[in-house]
Amino acid sequence: MITAETIYVPENNIRVFVGRYINIMMLFFPLTTFLLVPSIPGTTIITLLAAVLFMFVLLLPAGKSKSSFLNELVIFTAVILLLSFCSQFINLVTGLKLDSDLTLINRKDFTRTFYRASHLTQTMALMVGFVIYAYVKYFADASIIKYIYWGLRLLCLYALYEFAFYMITGISGDFLTNRTFGYEEKSASLFQTVNIGGIN
Repeated sequence: MITAETIYVPENNIRVFVGRYINIMMLFFPLTTFLLVPSIPGTTIITLLAAVLFMFVLLLPAGKSKSSFLNELVIFTAVILLLSFCSQFINLVTGLKLDSDLTLINRKDFTRTFYRASHLTQTMALMVGFVIYAYVKYFADASIIKYIYWGLRLLCLYALYEFAFYMITGISGDFLTNRTFGYEEKSASLFQTVNIGGIN
């Protein structure tokens, strides 16, 4: 005979798990130029970690924090969808035409004004940013600030490495950026130099 046993997980344990998970996420928060799947925009480390956590939050009985989180997320999503619809409807009604002198990331998409790919990807990025904010608001504790600082420290160390590498070799030492932009798949790993006192 097969029997099923229900295991009750205390809410405190869930909050501890979610809180620690969010702390780990903060280490990757400043890293926005590395994509886990380069061909898919928005697949940064923190975006995928946030997506996994979202599934946990939906499945686990996280109590009052969970309901407040979901309520705020629903309201924010409704506002964003309303603004998005209104902006795109106005584009259609007014017959918006883009100026030929306008600099766009994707020139191939030049004639399209209704729900451009950039509008959709930027809206998704805004939604992910809000979800992460809501995670911190409803599930994080005071220890999160240490992880935020460590994430920033790691980014600063990487910047110092890049600066030193360029000063020694004269070329970019960027090994983290794998993003591409536009239909010609131009690299996002571009930089410009400044001449200060004869030092370039």
